[in-house]
Amino acid sequence: SSETANETTITKTSVNLALMLPLAATGTTSKVNYMDFYCGVLYALYHSSNAGIETDIKVFDTANDAVPETEFFNGCDFAIGPVYTKDIENIMPKVPEDMIVVSPLDHRAFKLTQKYPNLIQAPTNRKYQYADLVEWMKSDLKEGDNIIYITETNTRDTLATKEMTKALNEAGVEYKKFSYTILQGRGISSAIFANMIKGGTNRVIIDSESEAWVNDLVRNLNILKRRTNIILYSPSKIRSFESIDAEALYSTSLHTSMSYNINYDAAAVKDFLLKYRAIFHTEPSLFAFQGYDIATYFINLVHTYKADWKSMLTTVKMSGLQTDFNFHKEDGKGSVNQGVRRTEFSPDGKTIDLESRL
Repeated sequence: SSETANETTITKTSVNLALMLPLAATGTTSKVNYMDFYCGVLYALYHSSNAGIETDIKVFDTANDAVPETEFFNGCDFAIGPVYTKDIENIMPKVPEDMIVVSPLDHRAFKLTQKYPNLIQAPTNRKYQYADLVEWMKSDLKEGDNIIYITETNTRDTLATKEMTKALNEAGVEYKKFSYTILQGRGISSAIFANMIKGGTNRVIIDSESEAWVNDLVRNLNILKRRTNIILYSPSKIRSFESIDAEALYSTSLHTSMSYNINYDAAAVKDFLLKYRAIFHTEPSLFAFQGYDIATYFINLVHTYKADWKSMLTTVKMSGLQTDFNFHKEDGKGSVNQGVRRTEFSPDGKTIDLESRL
């Protein structure tokens, strides 16, 4: 249900939510992705109402750097948004210190949790994805296996390289490190093979988000796969690269940890798709799934635990349609989501979405 037109009265129901998105809603136009997120939130309210949970929602359009006044948050249990890091930083001084603000989409907003104890970062930071990927590889490791960490040669290590190196070192596994550039040509496959073994499995881990370099590496690994056993472990960015041969990812048994993933065979996802189409007459995008998951988690948390809901944040976990919620909080800092999902590309051409480990 929506807020009444009377600004001096807010009917207190089970949950009161403030939503701030850069909708750029003027006339008949708006930003499609954020309208999809909004629709996902609205569907969460609809779904919750069917379960007996009523929610009041206030919506503020943060397009063109617009910022609501403090009064906007009166009576609200929590706020979702704004989206961008700079907008979140602008809004935090206006938010009551005892009210939670959920950062819904921008991974870069993670750094703000070091500054604002009442900020919650919903997207899982890259370092937790890397740590999970290494943990996964370590659990798969068998006697006689070989770990190779392959990176793109740079003048200096990137942040991603530093984070992956840290994850490997903290896992306490022995590994070889090999670096190259695509300018070294096709002969590089021989140099990569020289670091491999023939008896066990060569578990290759990478961190690059450069499509050209990753494409070159996957091509080389696919060639070497004919001579030795190889399994590739990569951050989720690899799945969005259009130039990579999908068959090569299956051939190298790609393993990837990610903050978002949808299993379209799941009954709950199928139900969401059917009802979302019926209500909005369109297909839900990933933004719609994210809006639904975030709103559902926090609405249920507030409704179930009432005044104690904030203290339950790090205890109550949830596996959503697209996102897992597993929050961690350090003293004096905001809360961060450490939920990660795993997907494996099987050599028989199947994509295996592994069960949530919450």
